[in-house]
Amino acid sequence: MDVQPITPILITGGAGYIGSHLTQVLQQAGYLPLVLDNLSSGQKVSVPAHAKFFEGDMGDQTLIQKIYHDYPFPAVIHLAASIQTGESVQHPLMYYQNNVGRTLQLLMALQHLGIKKILFSSSASVYGEPNTNTPFTENCPASPVSPYGHSKWMLEQILQDLNRAQTIQAICLRYFNVAGAHPTFHTQQHATHLIPIILNAIKHKKPVAVFGNDYDTQDGTCIRDYIHVMDLCDAHLLALEFLLQETHPRSLTFNLGTHRGSSVLDIIKTAEIVTHTKIDIQYSARRTGDPRFLVADSTLARTQLNWTPHRSDPWNIIHDVWTYAPCHL
Repeated sequence: MDVQPITPILITGGAGYIGSHLTQVLQQAGYLPLVLDNLSSGQKVSVPAHAKFFEGDMGDQTLIQKIYHDYPFPAVIHLAASIQTGESVQHPLMYYQNNVGRTLQLLMALQHLGIKKILFSSSASVYGEPNTNTPFTENCPASPVSPYGHSKWMLEQILQDLNRAQTIQAICLRYFNVAGAHPTFHTQQHATHLIPIILNAIKHKKPVAVFGNDYDTQDGTCIRDYIHVMDLCDAHLLALEFLLQETHPRSLTFNLGTHRGSSVLDIIKTAEIVTHTKIDIQYSARRTGDPRFLVADSTLARTQLNWTPHRSDPWNIIHDVWTYAPCHL
């Protein structure tokens, strides 16, 4: 698709880890990123110089209308959310208020402006605890086990209802575990799950906590699907262009993963190889809300979006974080 250099796209949460990488990818692709972020977890310094930055809440309808007045954007990429599974179990109201309540305010602002296209950052956590060690397809039933997962699934259902009412055309992207870094993108953000936690422990000579080693897996630890942040950004760009071209009023959901899983101990062993460091492991009890197995079947994204996660081998992901973003660990 030919993109005009000035095509503006609103990105909520664009100063965060994924958002700051995606903003640079969109900018290079010829879009004008409009970053809306309240900086509760993002950092303004991570926003590229040529993007437009607006500090504020995604639920601020007046601010969204002002941004649209100055830069009439045809679509929104909605990344803003609270994302810590364990924290959501301890503070569920906070998660429902932020992830669901404020998103409803955003959707009402978009409806008022007549904007019907939204790319939504969902999560593999909507699948919950699997019964088998089979990669999830998008048709697998949702059964989230944490308030964080529930909040994402609730928003997917809301978007489906809006689609049936012909007021929203959405693409929901269900992420699995995202990490990695770009050699030249200067972002102050990093992922918050296992890989950067391991590398942070190595850097500061601390042990790595492993929550649960009695799961029904080959080594007793949880299995996850890991995706490089730049592969994730490629998927967003392809999904955005698909959404902008799409004239049929339908909503779609895509898994973004690699179809292969790595256990916690697999990732630790790979980190030891990449960093040439022996890691001290401390086992703790399982955490509430941690499923045993989360691996994506991403066939649909590969066929419909022509997407290939070619950077997402765990060695590459760990190498890129350790090499290109060690100062942020």
